[in-house]
Amino acid sequence: MKVILVISSLFCLLLNLALADSRIIKDGLILQSKSYSLNEATLVVSNSDKIYVCSISGELTKCILSSRTHFIN
Repeated sequence: MKVILVISSLFCLLLNLALADSRIIKDGLILQSKSYSLNEATLVVSNSDKIYVCSISGELTKCILSSRTHFIN
């Protein structure tokens, strides 16, 4: 029973993180983008006074909070 609880908790956590990355891109302002192919790109996104670097590969999205906050001129 504990195993099922742990697995379902991890699944919910990963799902929430994936949705959070999609929300950053959807709600943010794309400052720069670089496309590598039709399905792969890197984006620099400004959202709520924070800068994120997001990598998109097909359906997978991963955003990382940048340590630099002064990209905007």
